[in-house]
Amino acid sequence: MIDNKLLKANAIISLLKANSVGDDIEIYNNNYYQAENNGYKEGMAWTLANKGQIHIKLSEYHKGFECFTRSLTICEEHDDKIGMGLNLNSLAWMYQYVNRNLDKALTYTNRSLELFKETKDKLGMSLSYRSLAEIFIVSDKFPETGIS
Repeated sequence: MIDNKLLKANAIISLLKANSVGDDIEIYNNNYYQAENNGYKEGMAWTLANKGQIHIKLSEYHKGFECFTRSLTICEEHDDKIGMGLNLNSLAWMYQYVNRNLDKALTYTNRSLELFKETKDKLGMSLSYRSLAEIFIVSDKFPETGIS
């Protein structure tokens, strides 16, 4: 079995060598299969989430959605709350900007915020709060703040 640190290092080196987005997809495919063959679930989830971001850059939203959903499932199986929060935030973005479903975007963002609060992940919380602000700005669901 290959050491998980070696798999992470190979993934980083591969990304630095990539010349195009197409190269990135191929690199992530190879990294995913290496992680899968070695039972490295965290690596599989990380690879899928990053691959999802590349698919978004290519406007391949259905493929991005699939990657985030698969990554989320792996994170849930291993109780990786930060990974779950990041994938929920990515899915919320897709619901907001691609599907124009603000209710689902709000639901996913709130779930991600709760996970980040639970893990005390300040960067994750800030991502979720920003996403909430964007949703509230374009919707009629702006919460009462008491600020005048």
